[in-house]
Amino acid sequence: MKKLIVIIMTMTTIGTYAQDEISRIEKLSRGPEVINVNTALLFNDEANAKLKQKLMEKANPNLLKGRKIALLTTDGVEEVELTFMYELLKERGATVEVVAPKAPNYPSQFAVQVPPIRDTHILTVHYMENSGWTKIDTFVEEASASEYDAVIIPGGAWNPDSLRANQKALDFINAINGQNKLVASICHGPQVLINAGLIKNKNVTSWWSMQIDLTNAGGTVLDQPVVVDGNLITSRAPIDLADFLDAVVSKLSVGKTIKG
Repeated sequence: MKKLIVIIMTMTTIGTYAQDEISRIEKLSRGPEVINVNTALLFNDEANAKLKQKLMEKANPNLLKGRKIALLTTDGVEEVELTFMYELLKERGATVEVVAPKAPNYPSQFAVQVPPIRDTHILTVHYMENSGWTKIDTFVEEASASEYDAVIIPGGAWNPDSLRANQKALDFINAINGQNKLVASICHGPQVLINAGLIKNKNVTSWWSMQIDLTNAGGTVLDQPVVVDGNLITSRAPIDLADFLDAVVSKLSVGKTIKG
């Protein structure tokens, strides 16, 4: 009987400890409702009238005919910056591909779980809110700069932070730039250009909180919707997408040289 009591007491103690452990772990994983960028509100705000007008504009389907554009991105990309450029560039006749790194392989100690869908798609976000999965057309590890006329790097705080540490992505950007082709980036995307070494002595812009990073990298920051310096185009935020698109289209329009 004494042995049975000891066993019961031991099991009770273990159960209590396990429950306490679960409770403590849950405290680390619970989260509130998420702050997000609402696409409908973005396009319907009166201050963004130009953005909505550009979205509804009847496009010339031959404007970018024959041009091939890489949207270089990865998980955590701000969805509207990716989809706006993807759809509107295609409507103007360009071939547009989502180019992204292959699924990451993290050390087990990081406890990062990567779902199977990541083998073929990247995760988009609405600022802090996970949104959906976008199919990858080409892995950056297999992409050839010679096949593209331009590379565009959208933002989202998580996306560029991953890309800037990916040597294959940096090599791809530098190869595009080395061929005097268009390199364009918006929002937090120019962080990647810092690591690619393309900011020094350039006029640039970006999301406001990281403009000091561009200055520290040797760039001259201009707080305006879009900045064009040679074959480099940068923009500040989703509210500037219309100007960003116009600058990209102007550079890539059929019959124009891409450099300068």
